Amino acid sequence: RRGARYARKYFGVEIGNFFSKIVPTVVDQLGDMFPELRRKQPDVMEILDEEEMSFAKTLDRGERQFEHYAQQAKAKGADKLHGADVWRLYDTFGFPVDLTRIMAEERGLQIDDREFEEARSRAKEASRGQKKTSAETVKLDVHDLGKLEAMNDVPKTDDTAKFGKGNITAQVKAIY
Repeated sequence: RRGARYARKYFGVEIGNFFSKIVPTVVDQLGDMFPELRRKQPDVMEILDEEEMSFAKTLDRGERQFEHYAQQAKAKGADKLHGADVWRLYDTFGFPVDLTRIMAEERGLQIDDREFEEARSRAKEASRGQKKTSAETVKLDVHDLGKLEAMNDVPKTDDTAKFGKGNITAQVKAIY
């Protein structure tokens, strides 16, 4: 994720397939030592592309929000980002704290770790308070599930993705 940000910021490349483009070179250099790289090269490239595209969206939103928080801190004459803002970047926007720390340092700011931990603890406590009690939770036993299976007016779950070719679960299911 740091690499994605650095590639975009310092190399000026669009994030999406930057890292998969360097996979062939990595395979050429390390493929003999790590033969699974050579065997799984297309899979590695596909996963890298998916992760890069997904993180690009997170990076866009997080950088915009970070800029807002950094400007607020500078306007107040503060040399630290408020910990609650750093927590919000992480919790709401999925923006990694280590990346926030690097970006803050680039602007001469620090992160108030104490405030960050307090915000994290408050969120954790609030989350605990929202959990349902066992009385509110619906529990189904094997008999209930059998009854649901027999009800034609209840739509069935499409599990085909779980049981694709090569999937151990599909092989076990085929045996039974």
